[in-house]
Amino acid sequence: MENKIRIFKRSKSDLPIDVSLDNDANAEKDFLNDISLGGLSFKSKVPIQKNKIIEITMPLTYPVFQVIGRVLWSRKEGDFYLVGVKFIIPVNELTIEAVEEICDIDEYKNEVYRKNGRILSSEDAAVEWLNAYIKEFKE
Repeated sequence: MENKIRIFKRSKSDLPIDVSLDNDANAEKDFLNDISLGGLSFKSKVPIQKNKIIEITMPLTYPVFQVIGRVLWSRKEGDFYLVGVKFIIPVNELTIEAVEEICDIDEYKNEVYRKNGRILSSEDAAVEWLNAYIKEFKE
């Protein structure tokens, strides 16, 4: 992989995502690795071809965030493939809100650990965070 200057800052996350290839959902559960305003990387059990157009859904965001992206790279790492995706859509308000929400969920997860010593999975943190803040979203 070439060294390129990143335009957008990446934030780590391991939230579950749904990936659709050729209008078929991947049967295996995939997980984010990191995300930015311009794209993301995720862990997949199956290899995905470079330049493939895929649809990614993040079911634990409100509203549910769906985006179309192009696979820029895919490499084997242990028992999974790390896949880099560039969003095809230009950066818009929904993308910004979704990335900020994912960062907020990760911060909530870390804060719960710091304050209470409670270890949450990213999935559990997302559910708790959404339940705590869902009223703000609906207003």
